Amino acid sequence: HEKFLDTNKVEITNGKYEEFSELLRVIYPNRAQIADHSAECLLKLGKQFNITFLIDRAEKFLIDTIGWCNKKKLSISDKYMLSDLHDHCLNKLTTLQDFIDVKESSIYYDLSFKMKAELFEEMIRKFSD
Repeated sequence: HEKFLDTNKVEITNGKYEEFSELLRVIYPNRAQIADHSAECLLKLGKQFNITFLIDRAEKFLIDTIGWCNKKKLSISDKYMLSDLHDHCLNKLTTLQDFIDVKESSIYYDLSFKMKAELFEEMIRKFSD
């Protein structure tokens, strides 16, 4: 029977029942809609279990939703390396005040050095004329 063992098993550790239940609800069987309250936990689980289509759906949800502020979306794009969401968020920064608001927010300190450099470069690009 050993030849039939699945070698691609994933151990579920440190998971919350509610998060895993939401994951199953969204991916099986009818692929329910992602909700504001579950998007980040679904991204976390999508990364943990390498569920690419779920990561893509959650990223599209965050791009389309108005329920999240741009600063939070920017933080999520950095944390989960979501390039489309990243570009979307940078495009939403249209005024100098938008950049200042990001810099003065609590999320700024959790951003990667790469993201902080990209914010600076984007600000220079938009306002150097």
